Amino acid sequence: MRHTLVVGVTCLCASALGAQSPQERRAQADREMVRELIARGALVSAESVYYAAVRIRPRDPWARLNLGRHVLARGVGKVAAALLEEARFFGGDQALIMPDLLAAYERAGMWRAIAAFPGSAVGAGDKARAEFLMRHPSGAVGADSAVLRLEHGDAATLGRMALVIGGDTVRASIDPTVRGVLLDAASARRRGVRVFKQDAGALRVAVVDTVRAGRLTFTNVPARMVAPGDTTGARIGLDWLGDVQPTIDPERYTLTMRRSPVDPRAVRGARVPIVYTEDGWGLVVGGFSPLTTVEGRTALGERKWTLITARGEIAVLPR
Repeated sequence: MRHTLVVGVTCLCASALGAQSPQERRAQADREMVRELIARGALVSAESVYYAAVRIRPRDPWARLNLGRHVLARGVGKVAAALLEEARFFGGDQALIMPDLLAAYERAGMWRAIAAFPGSAVGAGDKARAEFLMRHPSGAVGADSAVLRLEHGDAATLGRMALVIGGDTVRASIDPTVRGVLLDAASARRRGVRVFKQDAGALRVAVVDTVRAGRLTFTNVPARMVAPGDTTGARIGLDWLGDVQPTIDPERYTLTMRRSPVDPRAVRGARVPIVYTEDGWGLVVGGFSPLTTVEGRTALGERKWTLITARGEIAVLPR
């Protein structure tokens, strides 16, 4: 099965933008080269394309935009935010940059930066939620770790796990295509879910007072609500899940979450890079394998693996 690989970028064609500038044409050529390299599994070479462009053209906003999007696609929010801010500073199109910059701020928990943006650039709900999270930061309490039983889910997911939200048990799918926590429409009415008024056409944003996962409880969890008519239910993204450094055991079908993740360098296992694309998170090993596909999910066999999205990788234990 062939997959269209778009690594952390919005696909823009000349007909949509009109005449392209030389900077835009160079940036587009770089993106195409990176897509080809990642599709072949050459991630280091792919990344060197973006880093070289920034080094050679340090004031080119398109080069910064490409690199910032790619760094975000590897799961590193704070560095991505700095690069995207520089793209704006060097004259990049704010309307083009802002969705990625907002995603980078959310990934890094930089709520003060979101709250400080003018209302025309950031939605009312996003700003109100950011102001709330500045006063009530996210956290975790309870046991050092929790082992959850995974249930089989849809074919394109990594299974489902039981979470307790507002006293109700919600079975949330682990969805490689989702960023953050995405709640079903019914959750808006659950106790302890604060929904903030959003601009027309935008997904509603929320903060969940507590999300209990086994013996672990997460507090003030930022979330978004599914679009009207979406019946897929609650979904958890690998970026949020990666912050608790989960270990997935495909043989026993369990997931271990950690309240205080250890230094990633101390996590045992061979490293396999992961990257976020339009197909969702995928493995870069001998090519690109989206985790939404059978090929991606079975590439690791029955070996345990630990997700470390802050470094854009998983650690795979030997059999």
